[in-house]
Amino acid sequence: MALKRTLKSEQEVQQLRAFVAKVEVCKSLIEAEEDLGEVPDEFLDLLMFTVMRDPVLLPSSRNIVDRSTIKSHLLSDSKDPFNRVALSIDEVIPGRHGTQSAHRRVLD
Repeated sequence: MALKRTLKSEQEVQQLRAFVAKVEVCKSLIEAEEDLGEVPDEFLDLLMFTVMRDPVLLPSSRNIVDRSTIKSHLLSDSKDPFNRVALSIDEVIPGRHGTQSAHRRVLD
């Protein structure tokens, strides 16, 4: 309708459609987390408080966070967020902290 009446250009309509698609994906992710019910704190990311899908251990602070969370953090600050020690994504320890299988049980 916006195109027929030339209210918006084709590019603006495409951008709006892409935005709506992203909102629908976010909505489905939120609903999926709500379906899990009350999740124990040990399965929540310590920075974002979302369910961890790929938990990793931070070597200096010994905290466990989701890989995507720490990757995002390290883009703006190359330090461990818990103790400010220098950290790179190559230093995080994947899956050797005993909770990986427990996370899979909660997410399945």
